[in-house]
Amino acid sequence: MVGFKTPEEAYLVIREWVSSLSKEDHVVRSTIFDIHAAIELELRRIMYHHNKSLLFLTGKKDVDALVLGDYEKTIDDLSFRDMFRILKPALVYWYVDLKNIEPINNLRNQVAHNSEIEKIEYKGRNPFRDPDSFAQVFVDAWAIRKCLEEFFFKAIDGPRVRCKEYYRAYEKYVLKTKNGSGR
Repeated sequence: MVGFKTPEEAYLVIREWVSSLSKEDHVVRSTIFDIHAAIELELRRIMYHHNKSLLFLTGKKDVDALVLGDYEKTIDDLSFRDMFRILKPALVYWYVDLKNIEPINNLRNQVAHNSEIEKIEYKGRNPFRDPDSFAQVFVDAWAIRKCLEEFFFKAIDGPRVRCKEYYRAYEKYVLKTKNGSGR
């Protein structure tokens, strides 16, 4: 349709159409977008699993599929800012590193909405021009991901696993008692 013969040719021309950034600037830009997306996925996973227990699920696949489909769409429609605003009181008091979610989100928004990369800042420095600033973005994002994963386990997955273990132990106890082999 536009005459590209190879994917490489398309990538080159499209990059020129989209911006006049250097290859290195594109790497920084796409890394910032990828970091933001990874954090967003973790926030979305927390929102999804934390609130899923509120759903009325019947055990009937066709009915539950409708409820879950509607619920998944609702979670998918939440913005990054809305999810963080809801989760912030729970997150930042558990892990101080999670306060850096807001600067990462602000950085992503600057990159997405500002064509002048010279004006973009993360904590007072430009990640496109200052390698230490770019490294700081990466380190902060790494800490955020680790904290979010740990939060998910402590607040959502861990209690669910323990509850299943308690329920299995209780079932065994009840079965022993009913069969006369218990107390």
